[in-house]
Amino acid sequence: MARTKAFNPEEKLTVAMMQFWQHGYDGTSLQDLVDAMGINRFSIYNTFGDKEALFFKSLKHYTTQIFEPLTGPLLADGPGMQRIQQYFLNLSTILAAGVIKSGCFMQNAVQEAAVTNPDVAPYVASIFDRLRQGFINALEDAEAAGELTVVLDAKAAAEFLLMQVQALIVLQRQVSPEQLQANTAFLLADIARW
Repeated sequence: MARTKAFNPEEKLTVAMMQFWQHGYDGTSLQDLVDAMGINRFSIYNTFGDKEALFFKSLKHYTTQIFEPLTGPLLADGPGMQRIQQYFLNLSTILAAGVIKSGCFMQNAVQEAAVTNPDVAPYVASIFDRLRQGFINALEDAEAAGELTVVLDAKAAAEFLLMQVQALIVLQRQVSPEQLQANTAFLLADIARW
């Protein structure tokens, strides 16, 4: 008969995700994970696999816990420009609250040389593609509904919006929450003129 785990795997995965997010793959040792998660190496290996497997599971956990709730309004029904504005307001609120302190976990993952798992880069690319497509869909819906005052190339505009997302995430490390929200308000005012 299998033993029941004495810990909640999802809670421990959240701890591992935060450890990797804050310190990177290379900056997180297995001992760091043992200490942070409060479980032994055997339990980590038995539940999550090796460090590389745990890192990939942490990325997927980030997707369900951070990315999907954040992008929910963008991917929902409703006026296209309102969906875009709500996405940026949500992002700005989370950034100003200090929830995301270590940049974009996805972007960090593909930039880190120590990450050798061949599944990481395509997985991260697919997540960014979902965000890109969300912007494209919202812009196309806005155009179809007559919300736009200018003719836009939806794909080019979506790339611009993706760039703004990354800029805000990087900027939150350097400015006050008030300045971050002021920058977001300026961006939204500019987008509103589209």
